[in-house]
Amino acid sequence: MSNVPAVYGYHAHVYYDAATLPVAEKLKVELGARFDVELGPNSGERVGPHPVPQFQMIFKNEQFQTVVPWLMLNRESLDILIHPLTPMSEVKGRGSDLAFRLTAGRFLVMVIGCTGSEMER
Repeated sequence: MSNVPAVYGYHAHVYYDAATLPVAEKLKVELGARFDVELGPNSGERVGPHPVPQFQMIFKNEQFQTVVPWLMLNRESLDILIHPLTPMSEVKGRGSDLAFRLTAGRFLVMVIGCTGSEMER
């Protein structure tokens, strides 16, 4: 399997709306207190291929086995997209090719390869 790219970490996107923003903020505080992860700002709006507001986090390979199960058990119905960070994820539009979602039953359409301005059309 020589065509499998190297994975050098993971990127998680935690989605929220106006009603679930307090839940997302609480989850973000707990993540920062519990794990040594890199937390990004709340977007407040859709950005790039993300159809709803979100915050993102980056965590290391060795953290996957603790961070992901914790998210599964503590996400309180928030939708979360997780994808590996690989050399291909640096190529525009390829970050979510190998992704999975922790979902509360909502269907989120990811627009791969579009910029935010293209989504406005």
